[in-house]
Parts: sequence; C-alpha cells; structure tokens
Amino acid sequence: MNILNGQILLIICFLFYLIWWYRGFRPGSTVSRVKGLNGLLLFITALTGIGGVILSLTGDAPASVMISPFAILTSGIIAYIVLLLVTRFLFNRIVTSELFLIVAWTTLEVWVLNCLDGAGMLSNTRFWVMTTVLAIAFLGSMVCYVLYYRLEERTAFYVAMIPLIAGIVSMVTMIGLAMTCRCLTPPTPGFLLHRFYTCEPIPGGMVVYDSFAWAGDMMTFREYFEMTGTSTHHREGMYAL
Repeated sequence: MNILNGQILLIICFLFYLIWWYRGFRPGSTVSRVKGLNGLLLFITALTGIGGVILSLTGDAPASVMISPFAILTSGIIAYIVLLLVTRFLFNRIVTSELFLIVAWTTLEVWVLNCLDGAGMLSNTRFWVMTTVLAIAFLGSMVCYVLYYRLEERTAFYVAMIPLIAGIVSMVTMIGLAMTCRCLTPPTPGFLLHRFYTCEPIPGGMVVYDSFAWAGDMMTFREYFEMTGTSTHHREGMYAL
C-alpha cells in the first residue's frame, strides 16, 4: 500500500505542478514563479514529489519481481542518454530538465508496475493494459518535448501540460487497476513468493486453481474462496477454461 500511497502523492504533485505552470507561464503574464502563492505551489509540488518518489521506491516491495531493480535503473539511464543524443542531434531540440523528468518518471512507473505485478495485485490482462497506458504516456510526452520549441507560444504553453495530464491519467489507472483486482488479493498480509496452477476436470471443461505461496502462509484459491464465503459457481465461472 505504501507504493500506492506514493502514487497518490505523485498525482498531487502533478496537479500542483499544473497549477503552478498555468499561473507562472501563461502567455502575457508577468508574475514571479517563486514568490507568493506561486512559491507555495512550487514548494508543495517539490514536497509531494519527493515524498511520492520515496514511498514508490521503498514501500512494500515484494520478495520476488519479474525485473530486477538494477535492470530497470540501468535501462532508465541508457534510455536517457540515447534520447538526449537523439533529440539534441537528430531533432535539434535543446536539452532541458523535462527530458530527465519524463525518463525518470517512466522508469519509476516501470518499477511500481513491476512491484504490483510481483505482489499479485495485477492480473495478466491488467498488467498489459497498464503497460500500454504507460507506453502511450511516455511516447506522447516525448512528442510534446520535441515539438515544444517549434510551436507558437500559446500552443506550446498548452502542449507542455500534456505530459503532466498523461502522467496523472497513467497513475490513476495504475491505482484503479491494482485496487480493483480482487482475484489476486491475498487473504493475509504478505508477499507473493511462488505461484503454480492445478487443474480439475469438470463436465464441459476444466477448472484451474491458482495456488500461491505467501510469506508464512500457503493457501489455494479454493481454500480462500471457501474461507471468504465466495460461491462455487463464482469460483468456477472465474477459472473455467
């Protein structure tokens, strides 16, 4: 849950960043971007952003994940270097901090997705849905990054908001998919260590039961559904092939 709380803090961070951007960079406005209300907005943005990153990186990581943290970090660093060179020398786009923020946020979200999948909080379908949403958010943000200095001032002002909005939509989707995936919610606190399947023939098909090894516990889905009072019909409906 700390990982999801980190995502909530990052959503708040992005919202305050949007407000700060709108007030400070609106075409025709000449206000201070670091003093008064704008300064407060920037402070809240930084505070929630740092808190969100810390919780997303350190909260409740599962014992077993599909991709190692080192591989994700290394891929993020390589992606930043490659994109910096491509956007600078192929598209003649001056390098700004937005590129780092886009790549860093995407790398962090890959780690969060990796953790949620390892903790059994996302079904295979939801995992790939979230992967697609994250890829669209990243690609859209990169397009906006490349186009920004080629656009008229007012158009560029609004285009710069798209990566923030895409990030908010992506993180809200991540939280929604994880919180509503009831089929993989553990009956007791713990992390998913192993997963295997058992099959039972029934008339007209076969029932597949997921078995999970939780830290300090072992329980099949059949035992879980019986413990929680879920009907046999519902169980067979979920796992019939």
